Amino acid sequence: VFGVVARLSHQKGIDLIADITPEIVRLGGQLILTGSGDADYVQWLKDLQARHPKHVFINAAFSEDFARHILAAADFLLMPSRFEPCGLSQMMAQWYGALPLVTRTGGLADTVKDFRESPEGDGIFIEDFSARGLSKAVAAAVALYGDAQAHGGVRHTAMVKDHTWGPSIDRYIELYRSLL
Repeated sequence: VFGVVARLSHQKGIDLIADITPEIVRLGGQLILTGSGDADYVQWLKDLQARHPKHVFINAAFSEDFARHILAAADFLLMPSRFEPCGLSQMMAQWYGALPLVTRTGGLADTVKDFRESPEGDGIFIEDFSARGLSKAVAAAVALYGDAQAHGGVRHTAMVKDHTWGPSIDRYIELYRSLL
């Protein structure tokens, strides 16, 4: 299950998600999305739901409760943002055990480590901002899901990750001391 909790806007890469939805369905995945925003994106996604009713569901009105249900039920969170100053969804997804597929930008690059690049990996980077790049990340997610032991290990790493201010404060103190 691939979840999306986002404002339906150009910034959030909703066009890429809509473009690759048939690929997700072909790979046996399901897509569940909640968010509000651009009417054209809402219609595009509703059309995809009508074409793939057993694999695609859109709730085109944001609900925090429904968003949390998606994060708790999803295996992966799609977050192909064009820019993202911070982002909270990827951190919430990790806490619930849904691995984020994110672009290497802003706060997403600061809060996610690709499991293919690091033993402390807790997500997947979308290397090329395109439908092809997102498809490759989805394929990597499906392959990871197929290896229950590896998937469980990456999920565990994501779920125990400390997103509190403690580690950041420690790094700031270390930086200040090094400057003195």
